[in-house]
Amino acid sequence: MKNLNKTLSAAAMLGALALVAAAAQAGPTMLTKLDDKQVLDSSTKLVWVSDWNLAASRGDDADGLMIWADAVAWIAKLNAAKYAGHNDWRLPSTSFAASSPCSGAAGYLYGCKSSEMGHLFYEVLGGKAGETILEQGGDSDVEKANLALFKNVQNDTYWSGTEYTSTFAAWSFNTYFGWQNRSDKLNGFHALAVRTADDATAALPEPQTLGLTLLALAGALLVRRRRAI
Repeated sequence: MKNLNKTLSAAAMLGALALVAAAAQAGPTMLTKLDDKQVLDSSTKLVWVSDWNLAASRGDDADGLMIWADAVAWIAKLNAAKYAGHNDWRLPSTSFAASSPCSGAAGYLYGCKSSEMGHLFYEVLGGKAGETILEQGGDSDVEKANLALFKNVQNDTYWSGTEYTSTFAAWSFNTYFGWQNRSDKLNGFHALAVRTADDATAALPEPQTLGLTLLALAGALLVRRRRAI
């Protein structure tokens, strides 16, 4: 009977953990607030600054609008100051994965999910093509909770750190309708800092995964206790 009870408890735990895995794979990733300055996206292992108009908030720039060269220089200033304890901040990159509608150097379009800003906009924050990031109608609870972790989100264009083939242009992404574009470097856009998470930070579980795992373990222990009575 004791062996049977152990088997039943193990089966209950495995079943619960299977539900955890399924829940974790469904829907957008829930972001993790690391502190008042940083938010982790465990799906990409990227850490974003929580303030989307940080240059203005810090007094580095009056309104946060910068030409591309100034945005690059601003990132260097963050790193020199070791903002949030780190000196590996950068502007988001733009890539052109074959799985994205934006494949190849002409990748200016809606739905460019292969860029780091595009992934955040579409896959994590519930952004939709042709719609501002601040419009949350139809967004899931997770998407709404993710957006709430950020402040000073601008309905405007943000610079990418990826230059276009021309030395006069760089890629950009706007949050008022989810459009990726190549832009003249002399335009005044916002800048959002991001960094790749270190190994310890990247290993942190998603909040919903951690909560469901604890729930699964609690359920398994409860089954075991009942069998022991």
